[in-house]
Amino acid sequence: MIELGRGEETTTDQIADDQKDPYAVARYITCDLEMAKKLKELGHKPVKTGQIIGLTGAILSFSYTASSDDPPVTVLLAPDPVKIPDQRGALLAVRLLREIFALDLDTSTLETEAKRLADKIKATIADIKEQISSQVQRASRPAPSNMYL
Repeated sequence: MIELGRGEETTTDQIADDQKDPYAVARYITCDLEMAKKLKELGHKPVKTGQIIGLTGAILSFSYTASSDDPPVTVLLAPDPVKIPDQRGALLAVRLLREIFALDLDTSTLETEAKRLADKIKATIADIKEQISSQVQRASRPAPSNMYL
């Protein structure tokens, strides 16, 4: 449970593993009830459980214990389903910030770069699968007969 001020709590279901576009939904943690409502209305999901470490975790922890006069903190967590650097998560975060704050940001360069990298990853995966398939086929061939040796 993430406490969103004034004792209100929010729960979420896990994003389905079979979701067609893992980059469609960001996760968030916020101390600002209004921001939580806005993010939820936009279709994004609050973090239910987990650990946030490092500077982000320290800032978030401090914001939960700070006085109510301090500015609220919101952390946006872009998905990273491929576990390698990927601009699609950054693109989601930038688009979300653009939408929340009505910013005039041109994301065309980032979109082009994200697509290029995604295509390169797909091609690399296809090449690896082809190499594995070729090696399996070679390994499954019968050994040459040595009956005349």
